[in-house]
Amino acid sequence: MVNEIIKNSSFDLEQWKYTNINLFKDYKYNISCEETIFPPSKNNINLINGKIKSQKTPHVVVDKIKNIRIDNIKKINHIVNSNVSNPFIKINSNNYTEGAYIYIKDNSILEKPLVIDKKNNENKEKVLLNEKILIVVGNNVNAKIILNEYLNNKCYLNTVVQIYMGENSIVDFIHNSEKSKTTQICNFFSDIDSSSQLNFFSINIHGKLIKNNFFINLNQSNSSYHFYSLNLLNNNNHVDNYLEINHVKKNTTSSTYQKNILDDKSKCIFYAKAKIFQNSTNSEVIQSNKNLVLSDKAVVHSNPQLEIHNNDVKCSHGSTTGELDESMLFYMRSRGIKLSDCKKIILDGFANSIINNIKVKSIKNDVQKKVNSWLNNVN
Repeated sequence: MVNEIIKNSSFDLEQWKYTNINLFKDYKYNISCEETIFPPSKNNINLINGKIKSQKTPHVVVDKIKNIRIDNIKKINHIVNSNVSNPFIKINSNNYTEGAYIYIKDNSILEKPLVIDKKNNENKEKVLLNEKILIVVGNNVNAKIILNEYLNNKCYLNTVVQIYMGENSIVDFIHNSEKSKTTQICNFFSDIDSSSQLNFFSINIHGKLIKNNFFINLNQSNSSYHFYSLNLLNNNNHVDNYLEINHVKKNTTSSTYQKNILDDKSKCIFYAKAKIFQNSTNSEVIQSNKNLVLSDKAVVHSNPQLEIHNNDVKCSHGSTTGELDESMLFYMRSRGIKLSDCKKIILDGFANSIINNIKVKSIKNDVQKKVNSWLNNVN
């Protein structure tokens, strides 16, 4: 039982400030589950109940985690070992299925996005399936990685995603998810080396109970991390994004942009902490959270934080929460536009400032279609 692990573990109360960890105490956890035959997609990698099926892709090595050399495992696990106070990381480390190891070779430019399609069985019982994805990016790499999670069935997931970037590399990672019936705890770890940049997109359309933790280390000078998140929630959806970004070296840059649209009794959390170390001079941090609340029963928690240990930095943070502008709606209606269309135009423009940063046209169009579908149901 998860309750036994929680009782015997210390954990960071700030990570769980707005999502009660005891919601998971009655859960069990499995190493594997019964197999369901899913037709594999035509994309590069299929992750089915934590097990991989992949096609050959130039410049990319895909394997099971258990097949990786021991010294590589030690190298890629050092971040997780520093965060073992999180009980769900312990559970994942001890119980994950075969897992997926993805290595993009040095000096590789991927002309097409590397697409990971994830599928999971329906599970009526509260049993966590443990999944792990390890991504190692070599030096001088330019790549776009898509993780699709379109889960319309009821399932319970405990997921760890680790991304390790070498020098002089650029990666766009797009986590594209629609999980109206899914309960998931997902811990993302990113280690970024000198002169490398990770652009991370977190798109959540629906989500029964989603707890995302992001731990980012800007380990060398001129490394950067940019986080873009869009969350469209209704009913009793709950999405909690918690970020810790460590500026370890000088000339490092991070930015976090999260936009939320909430309806009905949904809840969304933005908790971002950027820590700038004493020797991290000439570093820059931007934190921005903007929320539109469509119902008086929806709840937003926003907490951007800066922890600064030197004076040679440029930092800003801010958060706004509000409703649709009645004067703007009145003006548009006076021009003959239906109220429902007025709302959709405003909300679409609000969401597009995140969507427009997605450089993969097919994914950008797909996200836009799903956003339009969600907006069509707004009263």
